[in-house]
Amino acid sequence: MDICKYCGGEGAHRSGCPACAEVEKTTPDFHNIDLLDRALAYDEPGLKKGAGDFLKKEGKYSDAGVEADESQQRTASPEGSAEKREVAPEERSKVISAWNELVLGHAEQAPDKTLASDQELNEWLNNSLEREYERLVEELGFETDASRMEEISRENDPSRRAELELNYIREAVAAVQERVKNFDRSGTHSTKWDSWPAAIRETREFNCAGATGIGKTLLERAGVEQYLGKAAGHVVNVAKLSNGDWWFVDFMNGERVTKKIEPAERELAGQRALEFRDPDIDYRLVLLRPKNELASSVLGNMAHLKRTASEPGAGTPDIERLTAKKYMGEHAAQFASVDFQEVSDRLNEKEYEAYGTNDYEREEARVRKVHALSDVGRDYLNSLNKDRVTAIANEASADEKGLRDFFFGGDEAVLDRATPELAGFLKALRHGLEKVRETDRETYDDHVERLLVRLRSIKK
Repeated sequence: MDICKYCGGEGAHRSGCPACAEVEKTTPDFHNIDLLDRALAYDEPGLKKGAGDFLKKEGKYSDAGVEADESQQRTASPEGSAEKREVAPEERSKVISAWNELVLGHAEQAPDKTLASDQELNEWLNNSLEREYERLVEELGFETDASRMEEISRENDPSRRAELELNYIREAVAAVQERVKNFDRSGTHSTKWDSWPAAIRETREFNCAGATGIGKTLLERAGVEQYLGKAAGHVVNVAKLSNGDWWFVDFMNGERVTKKIEPAERELAGQRALEFRDPDIDYRLVLLRPKNELASSVLGNMAHLKRTASEPGAGTPDIERLTAKKYMGEHAAQFASVDFQEVSDRLNEKEYEAYGTNDYEREEARVRKVHALSDVGRDYLNSLNKDRVTAIANEASADEKGLRDFFFGGDEAVLDRATPELAGFLKALRHGLEKVRETDRETYDDHVERLLVRLRSIKK
């Protein structure tokens, strides 16, 4: 029996797969969307079951059928393993050697006590990474205003201090974004794996984990209370200002998604978390981790890189796979000597318990659906130049009532008033969202509301 590598169901590739064929009736670009995104976003029973069964058999996804992000990869413990495995000092020594070569890019002597326990090892990994990010921030030329930081430290009024902190945060995000704007977009390199200082030094680029490490260093200098925010498939900085306001600070994606949030504080498996809603932010549930626990994201990224190089999943972009294979080839001995997944699971057990909760897994599934829907209409916009995209946003924002009538009421009058570019965009969106509108109206309505907000944000 053939297995469709696009949906994981039984049947031949593409046209011979009944699950694919059914979804493709309403979504022609179905095969351009990542495998699990399709399974979750379109919720076809045969597709979802086929994809889940196939991927679990291949060992690529968790039992819940949800792939973890590179910074949050986890695997279940082998059946029957009731106790945490004791690790010999020689194994910890191999981790230190690999960490020095791959992550730091130079040899840093670890204290003898580091070999004695996982706790000591984890502390050294985090501390060495903090020191390296300090050096990296200097090397990349991110300057901090000493007088501004002193002004913040001297201010005793919580409201005024919070205002100064926020100004500093916005300036820091803008500085990081200036570098992000100059990333190589030619398609010859992927930033997917650039989350540790040695790799960032080489490419002068970084992913969300790298941006968070840089951002953490910049916020630390100003004395801003902050945490690592582990979202589904993403990592950010979360700041709590002196007046008690919470801020979602996304150094990778910039000012639009760096916003004040009004969260409910809660716990997941005993770990602190924030739950909130904002139309500009894809995430609603963020696990809070101490600001210095940067190593868990790097270890997870290393493990994901190894899997991608060895057994890339369906939908993995070629450039990500090739970049991973090249990196593994250059550091083959270290990847052969250390099981980064096992190390990550062992050192971050409590964090992964939170990822395994029903609430977090539901959030992962929801975010995958959001991201799959976000691709709808993107090809059409990519066919236009930047000025035309801005013009579409301006035109759409000026007729928001018409758009609402179109998406929520089926009234096509807006098409008669629209320019050909806007009409084409709206038709592409309607076609791409038709299936989810029929099967999951709540997700459809939420997506359209978010889309309208984002159109307004483009209008400048």
